[in-house]
Amino acid sequence: MKIAVVIDAFGAWTPETLPQHSASLKYLCDLVSGRETRLLMVGGAGSLYVNQEHTMQVMDGPDFPADGIRTGSYILGGEELTLNEKGESVISYADYAVAMVEEAITGNHIQQRISVVAKQ
Repeated sequence: MKIAVVIDAFGAWTPETLPQHSASLKYLCDLVSGRETRLLMVGGAGSLYVNQEHTMQVMDGPDFPADGIRTGSYILGGEELTLNEKGESVISYADYAVAMVEEAITGNHIQQRISVVAKQ
């Protein structure tokens, strides 16, 4: 059976546009509700937790990780900030896109939050 997948990569970063994120998410949830359709939401690393108690997020720190170069490989993480062997949390748009497409195809993390970081 084929299942449709919708990937939401909408971004709103200013105080004026931030409410658009909630409105678009509600629309997409209503759209896929009750259907054989999966909704994958793309978010930034800022909301990932940096401790096991889930009380501190990356966005609470002094700076955000910069985009990395395309590596062709990545590490799949969860709700906590995952670092590569260099102690970095970087990912290129290309590697992130590959990870999202692979998740869309495999469906290995239904109703789970995942994160992606470049291996090197």
